Amino acid sequence: MASAAKLVEIKPTIEPELREFLDSVLVPMLVRDAISDLAKENLLAFAPGAVAHSPATALCSAEEMA
Repeated sequence: MASAAKLVEIKPTIEPELREFLDSVLVPMLVRDAISDLAKENLLAFAPGAVAHSPATALCSAEEMA
């Protein structure tokens, strides 16, 4: 009788130097960019003449909202 193959669980590891780079450089950069994008969206949403869309009005036509 043939023996069943054993499944080996391999956990991927990150090199300590790479982990340090990710934590100290890459993650803060991504967070900064995300915050910057959110700030730009908020500025556009509250700019004079901007039209805010709520879920309730998103399905209405332009004529219905006027």
